Amino acid sequence: MNVVSILAIFSTVALVSILAIKQEKKRKLFCGVAATVFSIVMYASPLSIMRLMIKTKSVEYMPCLLSLLSSYVEHHGLFMASLIPNGFGCFLGAMQLIVYCIYCK
Repeated sequence: MNVVSILAIFSTVALVSILAIKQEKKRKLFCGVAATVFSIVMYASPLSIMRLMIKTKSVEYMPCLLSLLSSYVEHHGLFMASLIPNGFGCFLGAMQLIVYCIYCK
Protein backbone atom coordinates (compact mmCIF):
# COMPACT_ATOMS: atom_id res chain seq x y z
CA MET A 1 0.00 0.00 0.00
CA ASN A 2 1.45 3.36 -0.87
CA VAL A 3 1.26 6.63 1.03
CA VAL A 4 -1.51 8.05 -1.16
CA SER A 5 -3.77 5.06 -0.41
CA ILE A 6 -3.14 5.34 3.32
CA LEU A 7 -3.86 9.08 3.30
CA ALA A 8 -7.05 8.51 1.29
CA ILE A 9 -8.31 5.90 3.76
CA PHE A 10 -7.40 8.06 6.77
CA SER A 11 -9.09 11.10 5.19
CA THR A 12 -12.23 9.11 4.43
CA VAL A 13 -12.49 7.86 8.01
CA ALA A 14 -11.89 11.37 9.38
CA LEU A 15 -14.43 12.99 7.04
CA VAL A 16 -17.08 10.35 7.72
CA SER A 17 -16.62 10.75 11.46
CA ILE A 18 -16.80 14.55 11.27
CA LEU A 19 -19.46 15.10 8.61
CA ALA A 20 -21.72 12.06 8.69
CA ILE A 21 -21.85 11.11 12.36
CA LYS A 22 -23.39 13.79 14.56
CA GLN A 23 -23.63 12.02 17.94
CA GLU A 24 -20.42 12.03 19.94
CA LYS A 25 -20.91 8.47 21.28
CA LYS A 26 -21.39 7.06 17.77
CA ARG A 27 -18.41 9.04 16.49
CA LYS A 28 -16.18 7.62 19.23
CA LEU A 29 -17.43 4.10 18.49
CA PHE A 30 -16.80 4.53 14.75
CA CYS A 31 -13.28 5.86 15.30
CA GLY A 32 -12.53 3.12 17.85
CA VAL A 33 -13.69 0.37 15.49
CA ALA A 34 -11.68 1.90 12.63
CA ALA A 35 -8.56 2.08 14.81
CA THR A 36 -9.06 -1.53 15.94
CA VAL A 37 -9.43 -2.77 12.37
CA PHE A 38 -6.35 -0.87 11.19
CA SER A 39 -4.31 -2.16 14.16
CA ILE A 40 -5.26 -5.76 13.36
CA VAL A 41 -4.33 -5.22 9.71
CA MET A 42 -0.98 -3.79 10.82
CA TYR A 43 -0.28 -6.79 13.05
CA ALA A 44 -1.32 -9.18 10.26
CA SER A 45 1.04 -7.66 7.70
CA PRO A 46 3.89 -10.14 8.42
CA LEU A 47 1.62 -12.99 7.28
CA SER A 48 2.83 -12.52 3.71
CA ILE A 49 6.43 -12.92 4.88
CA MET A 50 5.44 -16.00 6.90
CA ARG A 51 3.92 -17.48 3.75
CA LEU A 52 7.19 -16.82 1.93
CA MET A 53 9.14 -18.43 4.78
CA ILE A 54 7.00 -21.57 4.61
CA LYS A 55 7.21 -21.68 0.82
CA THR A 56 11.01 -21.29 0.67
CA LYS A 57 11.69 -23.05 4.00
CA SER A 58 14.08 -20.21 4.81
CA VAL A 59 14.15 -17.45 7.45
CA GLU A 60 16.25 -15.04 5.42
CA TYR A 61 13.26 -12.76 4.73
CA MET A 62 12.34 -12.23 8.39
CA PRO A 63 15.01 -11.24 10.91
CA CYS A 64 14.63 -12.91 14.31
CA LEU A 65 15.16 -9.66 16.21
CA LEU A 66 12.24 -8.04 14.37
CA SER A 67 9.92 -10.93 15.25
CA LEU A 68 11.07 -10.96 18.86
CA LEU A 69 10.70 -7.23 19.39
CA SER A 70 7.32 -7.00 17.69
CA SER A 71 6.05 -9.87 19.85
CA TYR A 72 7.36 -8.09 22.97
CA VAL A 73 5.67 -4.83 22.01
CA GLU A 74 2.38 -6.55 21.24
CA HIS A 75 2.49 -8.51 24.51
CA HIS A 76 3.35 -5.37 26.49
CA GLY A 77 0.55 -3.45 24.77
CA LEU A 78 -1.89 -6.20 25.70
CA PHE A 79 -2.07 -4.81 29.21
CA MET A 80 -1.86 -1.12 28.40
CA ALA A 81 -4.13 -0.54 25.41
CA SER A 82 -6.98 -2.20 23.61
CA LEU A 83 -7.28 -5.90 24.27
CA ILE A 84 -8.65 -6.96 20.87
CA PRO A 85 -5.96 -5.72 18.44
CA ASN A 86 -3.10 -6.48 20.80
CA GLY A 87 -4.53 -9.94 21.48
CA PHE A 88 -4.48 -10.62 17.74
CA GLY A 89 -0.98 -9.15 17.63
CA CYS A 90 0.23 -11.47 20.41
CA PHE A 91 -1.23 -14.48 18.64
CA LEU A 92 0.28 -13.52 15.29
CA GLY A 93 3.62 -12.65 16.91
CA ALA A 94 3.71 -16.08 18.55
CA MET A 95 2.94 -17.66 15.17
CA GLN A 96 5.84 -15.71 13.64
CA LEU A 97 8.23 -16.99 16.28
CA ILE A 98 6.99 -20.58 15.91
CA VAL A 99 7.43 -20.48 12.13
CA TYR A 100 10.84 -18.89 12.61
CA CYS A 101 11.90 -21.66 15.03
CA ILE A 102 10.67 -24.35 12.64
CA TYR A 103 12.67 -23.07 9.66
CA CYS A 104 15.71 -21.73 11.51
CA LYS A 105 18.78 -23.84 10.83
